[in-house]
Amino acid sequence: MPFLEIRLTKESGRIYEEHSHPMLSIGVMLEGETQFFLQGEEFRLQTGMLAVIPPRMAHACNPLPLQTRSYFILHLSLDFCLEIQGRLFNEGGKNLLPLRAPRIFDPVMYEGLISLIQSLLKGYDSLKGEAFWGWCERFFARYTLEVSSRGDALISEVAEYLEGDVEEASLAFLSKRFQINPYTLERRFKKAYGTTPKRYHTDARLHRLKKLLRQGISLALCAQYGGFSDQSHFQRFFKRRVALTPREYQLNFVQ
Repeated sequence: MPFLEIRLTKESGRIYEEHSHPMLSIGVMLEGETQFFLQGEEFRLQTGMLAVIPPRMAHACNPLPLQTRSYFILHLSLDFCLEIQGRLFNEGGKNLLPLRAPRIFDPVMYEGLISLIQSLLKGYDSLKGEAFWGWCERFFARYTLEVSSRGDALISEVAEYLEGDVEEASLAFLSKRFQINPYTLERRFKKAYGTTPKRYHTDARLHRLKKLLRQGISLALCAQYGGFSDQSHFQRFFKRRVALTPREYQLNFVQ
């Protein structure tokens, strides 16, 4: 299932910096309670809740002081989500229709998703794949909001540019390239994604490095590709945002 990544965190007290993902993320709280930050607001997530994080949206999800929490996090590729929404709403486009976020309390969907995840982690077969597809269709049918709104097209274009392998991402450069006032650009970008273009560009670089690590590329080459002065700089950068060292992250995927 190349469109799906599942991460399980158990009894962890690790702290994450604010970051974003190019995929739709769905968190499934298993135990404990966590502080969830999205678009400048703070929410509490508890056992039984789903957390919905739109693609590219800056967020942070951290434990309460001196406590731990356990959760699944699902990352669904944008193409997969667009395909489902396209079938449901006869819509096309590069951006997801908006979803209800950030918290959902729906015991039936919650229990169904946990059962599917646990089954998939034991091994994949076509019936499990079809069952997961069905859950996603029900989720999008139930929690997609107004189908007429696709957001700010120009700002989406800026975000797509920043997701590319580009070095120049200053506000002055972007405002000139996209012919928009720099202050207007930053304000509209932060409204759309909850972060600045510069930080968004940093998250996009991190995503590319995570992909290389999953492919088994050495830490030294990843550091070089990412433009870091040395491997130690790369490790500090990575751990602040992922709460794992690059080696720890890689070992989850490359056995």
